[in-house]
Amino acid sequence: MGEELNNVTEKELEEINYISDRKQRGVQRTVISLAKRLQLQNAESVAAARLHSDPGLKTFMFGKAYEIYKSPWPSGDIFHARWCSQHLPALAQAYKATPDDQLATPYSFMMVSLLEKGYFASFTRTPEGRELLPIQVRRLAENDVEDIIYHTFHVIELLNFLIVYAYYDLNQVNPVVDPAYLSRLRARCEGWRDWYHSE
Repeated sequence: MGEELNNVTEKELEEINYISDRKQRGVQRTVISLAKRLQLQNAESVAAARLHSDPGLKTFMFGKAYEIYKSPWPSGDIFHARWCSQHLPALAQAYKATPDDQLATPYSFMMVSLLEKGYFASFTRTPEGRELLPIQVRRLAENDVEDIIYHTFHVIELLNFLIVYAYYDLNQVNPVVDPAYLSRLRARCEGWRDWYHSE
């Protein structure tokens, strides 16, 4: 790589830097735009806006989250780093402020798009991040998911990653999950399994 750079002319290097800067500015515009769409300025505005039940935003964020999840390196990695450093705590707060009976929401779609990144994994090991797993377990144990297969897959995928991240490091303080919720969730998951295989 170093030898290749030595063969690059000054003009070519300027063009490379220009393209890189332009991509980063584009990524930042996307970060700002999505944060505004999700109204992540503060938890109060999120709760008041009731964006979790906006069908248009839900459809938009489902598509956008998939696009983000599949975005190629390096622009995808730049996006994840910037989004997580600027908005991940607010996104988690918005998720927590969502009513328990709303499982597949614009906020949870956005969280799923970040799941496989180290930034999100690290966040789940903070005091704020450790609250996510017990909330997701409680919501899934007590509420029905919309009868849409990709919504069911989505909420289970979020649960699965939160479990992995919460218990991966045996030296950390693990989240406390009510055994009663776990028992109910186990029965519900068996029902989902049977429903999925019947589709």
